[in-house]
Amino acid sequence: MRKAYLITCCLLLLLWQIFAVIINNDVIIPLPLAVISYFLSLFTTSKFYIAVIYTLKHVFSGFIVSLMVSLILAIIGYEYKVVKNLFEPLNIIAKTIPNISYIIICLIWFGSTKSVTIICFLILFPMFYSNFIFALDNMNQDIKDVDILYHESFIYKIFKHLLPYLVNNILSTSKTCLSLGFKVGVMAEILGQVRYGIGKQLYISKINLDMTGVFAYTIVIIIIGCLINLLFELIIHFYNKKEVYENGETKC
Repeated sequence: MRKAYLITCCLLLLLWQIFAVIINNDVIIPLPLAVISYFLSLFTTSKFYIAVIYTLKHVFSGFIVSLMVSLILAIIGYEYKVVKNLFEPLNIIAKTIPNISYIIICLIWFGSTKSVTIICFLILFPMFYSNFIFALDNMNQDIKDVDILYHESFIYKIFKHLLPYLVNNILSTSKTCLSLGFKVGVMAEILGQVRYGIGKQLYISKINLDMTGVFAYTIVIIIIGCLINLLFELIIHFYNKKEVYENGETKC
């Protein structure tokens, strides 16, 4: 698989080089070496680190709030069906609203700085909630039978049954949502013209017709997205490994 990845990357770089040489215009397609040089130079400037930190702060804030709110509502909706039924139409509406509509409305209502976090929350929340409520509705019947048989308190069920059951779902959904939230957050920064952020740097490159800068910051976004995926894959791997180990010890 690693060889396949390497071959694909080499082919893409080769095609990029060929098109850049044929077109011979940096405003349209810059040369790969020029982009790589620009990309490496970013690490020597303070504005790059400030931009990355601000973007991650905005995205993580919206991500954490959407995760917590959707988890709480999904658990309450699972326990009290009337809450789930009342909330379901709102969730359907939230899922059908285009992302660009969220961005425009939030920019008008809340301004450029606060809107990035709010946009990330509004876009990620329906994904989290739908996955959590689906997982709970399809929970193993044995767990449901234990809850019915022993009449445990709601708080006890949350921490002993529901949350442990949802851990894998939380991690896998978070992996998808955080990557999406990062891309949406950068797009919101560009449209909102925030003071700091990766989106701001992309916007500056765009108005200066600096396609080399656009490509370089795009590579930054790709790398951060890959690091997010890798982080969650490692967490999921070690969590599953821990579960297998603990289950093996229990059987012994």
